[in-house]
Amino acid sequence: MLSTAKFEKEIMEKAKSLEFSTFLLGVVLPTDFEEKLSEEERLAAKAGMKRSLGMRLETAWKKRGIRADFTDPDVKFTLDFYRKRLILSIKPLYIYGRYLKYSREIPQSKWPCRKCQGSGCDYCKGEGAMYSETVEGLLASPLLKATGAKATKMHAVGREDIDARMLGTGRPFVLELASPKKRKISLAKFEEEINRKNKGKMAANGLRFVEKDAIGKVKAAQPAKTYQLKVSCTRAITKSDFTKLLRLSGKLIHQKTPERVLHRRADLVRRRKILGLKAKQVDKNTLELTVKAQSGTYVKEFVTGDKGRTRPSVSEVLGCTCKPLELDVIDVDFELGG
Repeated sequence: MLSTAKFEKEIMEKAKSLEFSTFLLGVVLPTDFEEKLSEEERLAAKAGMKRSLGMRLETAWKKRGIRADFTDPDVKFTLDFYRKRLILSIKPLYIYGRYLKYSREIPQSKWPCRKCQGSGCDYCKGEGAMYSETVEGLLASPLLKATGAKATKMHAVGREDIDARMLGTGRPFVLELASPKKRKISLAKFEEEINRKNKGKMAANGLRFVEKDAIGKVKAAQPAKTYQLKVSCTRAITKSDFTKLLRLSGKLIHQKTPERVLHRRADLVRRRKILGLKAKQVDKNTLELTVKAQSGTYVKEFVTGDKGRTRPSVSEVLGCTCKPLELDVIDVDFELGG
């Protein structure tokens, strides 16, 4: 009969460095052992080992409040008799919140070097990335250290261009921390630390733990977004121009895939609605536009017209060349709930 004694000792040792409340046991039998058993006997052998070892572990961990969970455990220990090893699987931590980006020089997440594709070269100074800092990296750094997680992955409701700021209440995201050794951390404490250390670059707010299904909700979201743009025009702006601009509010625009992203996006025509538009004059040739648009709108091209690929556009309506000088996202209309 197969013995679980060696695995039990290894589990107890590994558990010393882990923080978890629930666990599950799995068993992989050696092939030669399985071949001697019927399907019913095989299932009974596995169940017997898991039941007896599970009861001993629960007894040993009673003071720590650790119990077995057969649906969604923090940790799964798999007794692999075939390969003669213990396999440890740790449930990720999922943290929801919103981030603000004040810098126009950092991307949301890692951007692999265009020369070496992430392997490291002279162009990227061995970093494998185009930018040394990212919103994800600045968020993740203290959380990785505190939890002992192996890596992070950011799931956000879209992304802004590198040269755009994310203001207002911020962009919703879920940060996934893989294989954390520690699970009980004060997110309020780390929110304060992140904001203090990254003043002028980025900030986070509303950090809270969520379940995995939050990722699907965030990735599937298609909320309206509100933008603020500083726009230069090649002629002086008149009072009648404001009347023309305001007529764009409520308009359905047609956008062919912008030239700047044709190398990575299919050349399609997208129909998007401009849900609201306000305009005010900064100086004789400069406007400030506040644009609320349907999800997926290329707002820069809504200003420039992208050589006729977006119609109607601010440039077309005003009959002159208009160019966005600065772009800020000031609202992402999304709430996770729960």
